[in-house]
Amino acid sequence: MVDLAGILGVTDGPAAGPLRLVERIPNIWGFAQEVWKDDNDAREFLFGRHVMLDDRRPIDVAIESELGAELVRNILGGLLYGTAV
Repeated sequence: MVDLAGILGVTDGPAAGPLRLVERIPNIWGFAQEVWKDDNDAREFLFGRHVMLDDRRPIDVAIESELGAELVRNILGGLLYGTAV
């Protein structure tokens, strides 16, 4: 099994249950890969600050809660399907 959290350099956030986090991060990572078509570009998106997240990093927002993960998915969906983000 691939240690996605290790590859991304993240650990469990204090408010996140480990099981939910284990489900959430691979989902976000896979969607970012689908959008960017390149691991480095996907990683750059996840670890770069984003204006729609109050200048926070998408990976941090996704780790904090399922709602945060949904916000990141919405941004990625906008990028994939061509809506303004």
